[in-house]
Amino acid sequence: MRKDSIKGENNLSTQIVGRVAALYRFPVKSMRGESLSTARVLYTGLEGDRRFGFLRLKNRTRFPWLTGRQVQEMLQYSPEHDDPTHPATSPVWVRTPDGNILPIESEELRLDLEERAGEPVHLLHLGKGAHDSLTLSVLSTSALCTLSGYAGFPLTPERFRPNILVDTGEADGFPEDEWVGGELVFGNRADSAHISVVRPIERCMMINLDPETARQNPNKWERSRLATRSPSYKFFTSHFSPLTFHCPLPTHHFPQLPRPFQNPIRSGALQLWPLTKAA
Repeated sequence: MRKDSIKGENNLSTQIVGRVAALYRFPVKSMRGESLSTARVLYTGLEGDRRFGFLRLKNRTRFPWLTGRQVQEMLQYSPEHDDPTHPATSPVWVRTPDGNILPIESEELRLDLEERAGEPVHLLHLGKGAHDSLTLSVLSTSALCTLSGYAGFPLTPERFRPNILVDTGEADGFPEDEWVGGELVFGNRADSAHISVVRPIERCMMINLDPETARQNPNKWERSRLATRSPSYKFFTSHFSPLTFHCPLPTHHFPQLPRPFQNPIRSGALQLWPLTKAA
């Protein structure tokens, strides 16, 4: 992992702090995600991320979505795009826990979820996505390792449902804390992606569900410790305009950039390359 200083946008000194290790997209809210090598990013997040969701028709709260909170088995439904490179127009198929492969719009899939939920549900296709909080999230391997220590067992990134997993090498704790208020730049090209790091994302009980078994952690104390430690760190997002992410690509961090660089994103690329931070 590079630690040498380099000059970046606006002649600011930056330093490589990690490497983008994985990209994830979740076509259907609360279902399993896709692992990607390339993804296009809009101001609404990764293209094709959480663009479908199932609505609980009798729910009149501010959060009417059917999720793993009500039906834990939703984490075992595996949606995929027919054409992952064009998710906006690609058909989406869903493999159910029973092994059936169904179109996302199929009545059979809706009825299957409705039976598990015990209440009427309806599919929505949302152009801006069904994000609980912010539209793009980043998780570091250091944070994942630290949280695994708190939990007392190994945690996978899929549990936290990030869009971008950054390998931060031997860094301890939560290096993302130092990125807040600054900017991540994915690559060293003229069209590299720029993402403003806004704030942590508060997490809900979903992180207590094992993404493979859809079951909650058996040890109540471990669940409580994981839930109380994870909301304050790890996940950050940005305001941005269209670009493309590839794997890999260098990424830099600029602290407290003056406007107009505070919230930029040009057409560019995100790949699995180093991530850099201001020196």
